[in-house]
Amino acid sequence: MLQKQFLFGLLCQLLLKPVAQGQLLVAKVPTEVSFTIKNAGLNVQGTFSEATTDICFDEQKPERSSFLAKVNVGSINTGIRIRDRHLLKEDYFHATQYPDIQMKSRRVSRKDGQNWEGEFDLTMRGITRTLIIPFTCQKTALGTVFSAQFTINRLDFQVGKSSWIMDDEVKVRVEIISQ
Repeated sequence: MLQKQFLFGLLCQLLLKPVAQGQLLVAKVPTEVSFTIKNAGLNVQGTFSEATTDICFDEQKPERSSFLAKVNVGSINTGIRIRDRHLLKEDYFHATQYPDIQMKSRRVSRKDGQNWEGEFDLTMRGITRTLIIPFTCQKTALGTVFSAQFTINRLDFQVGKSSWIMDDEVKVRVEIISQ
């Protein structure tokens, strides 16, 4: 694992060496992942407290950019411990067999100003789906902030079964702050 991260960073640096300083961001950074799903008519919110993203970002040449995010499924927190433990079981996330959710970029493009779009492969429970996700990139006093909001269908990843109590759609929010 450490070897892969080192190789990723080295590869980004080698491929992007000609890029002028200040245009390139290469980092492994903590990532905030939160979600909302309707259950029994109520919005249930949760987070994953252990998530990181390897970023190789070039504003001038976005085609050279890449993101690789990993989320530890076991770090789920919905505010109710018994529910969290249930979600880790085989009928939902099956965390013993699939301990991570992974999201890897295929391409990145600038739409306008701070608005970007990425084509990502999202893998959950061993199932990969390609998603087009809009995101923003802003430079702030905290650093470079990447933010995205998108919706997935949990059934596409076999997370639980169809239910009249629980909605199929999950709203996901991701925020990455790189210093």
